[in-house]
Amino acid sequence: MPPQFVKPPNKGLSRWVKRVWRQLKREQLTPGRFGVAVGLGLWFGLSPFWGFQMIVAQVLAHLLKLNRLAVAAGVSISAPPFLPFEVLASVQLGQRLLHGTWAELSLDYVRAHGAAEIAKFYGASFAVGALVLATLIATPAGFFAAWRMKKAQAQARPELSLEALEALDDALPALPLRYRLYVAWKVRLDPIYPMVLPLLAGRRAVLDLGAGPGILAFFVKQASPDTQVRCVEWDPLKVDLARKLLQDRAQIDQADARTIDPGQPDALVLLDVLHYCPPDEQRAWLSRLVAALAPGGVLVLRELDPAENRTSEKIEQQAVSAGWNKGAGVFPWPISQLIAHLESLGLEVTRTPKAGKGVFKANALVVARRRAEVGGSGALEPTSGRLL
Repeated sequence: MPPQFVKPPNKGLSRWVKRVWRQLKREQLTPGRFGVAVGLGLWFGLSPFWGFQMIVAQVLAHLLKLNRLAVAAGVSISAPPFLPFEVLASVQLGQRLLHGTWAELSLDYVRAHGAAEIAKFYGASFAVGALVLATLIATPAGFFAAWRMKKAQAQARPELSLEALEALDDALPALPLRYRLYVAWKVRLDPIYPMVLPLLAGRRAVLDLGAGPGILAFFVKQASPDTQVRCVEWDPLKVDLARKLLQDRAQIDQADARTIDPGQPDALVLLDVLHYCPPDEQRAWLSRLVAALAPGGVLVLRELDPAENRTSEKIEQQAVSAGWNKGAGVFPWPISQLIAHLESLGLEVTRTPKAGKGVFKANALVVARRRAEVGGSGALEPTSGRLL
């Protein structure tokens, strides 16, 4: 059933509008229904029912449980600059079908006759032609839209839930405006959060090293309130932002992530952090972390791969120079060597390429799992952390 839109009494009009927009974009987006929605919108947009196109189309979209945004986009084909061409094509097609001739709609003819006279003379031709043109365009367009949606869904990355995004909207006012905008755009542009959340949901204890402003920790706590989350960040500014965003829902330590006592978490996360220290130090750091990882635990890393793209490395270097990211420099380690090191420590490793967008699309998500011991017998079994 269509989502029930809530009223915005206490949350502010802008956040309510954003929430409604998200729901409209996601409602009823199966390939078949999306194709019908596009086709229906185009048909009414090209039809001769001027003045009622959008109203009737939206009523039908509601009754047929179609995506209303897709229907509205289809109807909008009747807006300028397309409208004059649609009218001309409809008149010519209708005239041909009804009378076997083409309409003599030259510029001189239009100037010599008033709009009312032209509409009266060619009204029937326009009506018939518009209905036929609408059917000829809307039908294949609907099938094409359904095919494209099916193909896009097969290639789609996971997305954050509406509940998670709405919770973030409610929390963002605690941040200063410039950082509020940074977090909002970071979540919108960076696909890493919905990629990582299924790996962490239901975990006992998550340690986020180099946690930044606490965005990942926020979503982990929103999805799994019982999960203990500890954030470690050495930048005082980002620590302050994380505390404002998380509001005591997670432990936040201002410390050097390389030297802290990690305890024994069953999930360790390093997103875009490892490359701020030299490769030898990276190896030693990873070895210490793996030794602390609980049986059945998971180590989640995202790193840029210098073998794929050096642009992201240069951007990271500029971020360090500007002081936004803290580190001794940028020391990218080939992902193949990183994986080989983790495997030498006894972990089962998988790699997901293109764990970023734009210039960061060469970033890779590396997930290393430590097998769980069974009953002290030495037998091993994979971890059973549940997904979202």
